[in-house]
Amino acid sequence: MAASFYPARVAPYQFRRGGKADSPILLPLAVLGADLPAMTLLCRRICPTAPVLVPDIDRLAERGPAAATVSRAAADRVADVVTAAVYTHGLSLVPIIVLGHGEGADMAAQLLLTHAPLLSACILLRPTARIGAVTPGTLDGIHVLLARAGSEEVIGTVGWQIHGRLIQAGAVVICERVAAHRKPGIREAVIGRVFVSTLFGT
Repeated sequence: MAASFYPARVAPYQFRRGGKADSPILLPLAVLGADLPAMTLLCRRICPTAPVLVPDIDRLAERGPAAATVSRAAADRVADVVTAAVYTHGLSLVPIIVLGHGEGADMAAQLLLTHAPLLSACILLRPTARIGAVTPGTLDGIHVLLARAGSEEVIGTVGWQIHGRLIQAGAVVICERVAAHRKPGIREAVIGRVFVSTLFGT
């Protein structure tokens, strides 16, 4: 499998080419750079042949007391990275799937809500933050896999609220239940693989 690496001083991302030209691009997100290797490994488990676009979170992250807060500005910076990578590598016709876990899922949701035209699908693994008001129709045609713990299916919880907001925005939402452990495991990889293969035949 060929791989292209762009050092941080050149571009704020790595683009790892996949083994199949028609595979979608997976875009793993994490609030802390230390969590990115685990998310990148999850991408390989979900679709071993897919290219992976890995943003340099440490370069893009906000500094100071609110560094862990997922903001519109952080999503804008990730969107800039995606746009630059698409232009540099001629990827305008390749579907992009963003995925995140925990606060990384919060960032993925923010990217989806503010820059939906960049994305073809979204995988949210146990997001932790509620979604604000949405405009109906802004996510029409976008498929979202929302994996939440059993307790998050109760009315009023974060997972329940996110599901409702995504539906209101027009997304096609597929819900799955996952264990309430810290890091994604085999179940998350399997449901992600089924989701991607169903949509894109990979």
